[in-house]
Amino acid sequence: MVLSKKEVGLLINKARKHKSKIIGGKYTQSMLAVDLELSRGYIGDLENGRIYPNYVLLNKIAEKCEVPLGFFVDEEKSDIDITKTEDEEIIKSPLADKSTSDFAEITDVKEAMDIILSQSGLMLNGEMLSKESKIALANAIQMGIAYAEKIQNQENK
Repeated sequence: MVLSKKEVGLLINKARKHKSKIIGGKYTQSMLAVDLELSRGYIGDLENGRIYPNYVLLNKIAEKCEVPLGFFVDEEKSDIDITKTEDEEIIKSPLADKSTSDFAEITDVKEAMDIILSQSGLMLNGEMLSKESKIALANAIQMGIAYAEKIQNQENK
């Protein structure tokens, strides 16, 4: 599920409130703005759904608010205990039952995503994706890749 700007904004606000609990006091938009080297107004625009943040910014927000990046990927995951990062449930993809012989060999996830997103007439659930939906999908995929890379780097240490 790709989240709207409004939904992502609500999750940013929720993450900021989570940080407030951690520090035992208010973690305001102004404080987050200072931590991110942005204006308070920009944070307000994000939280109010006027701006759709890219994955790099969401990653920085996740770090500053001490939530996993996956917190912003799916609204349902925002209800999880965001202090728990181990043993998260893996959602089974409908493609998981397909044999690997059903697909051409793809060895690089980034390359595969670039190929998919470059297709004209890209559809989701039988409907053509709008330009905004395609951008949202690309951002979600990039967030997922960034999160996977972060985990991979931690495991390789």
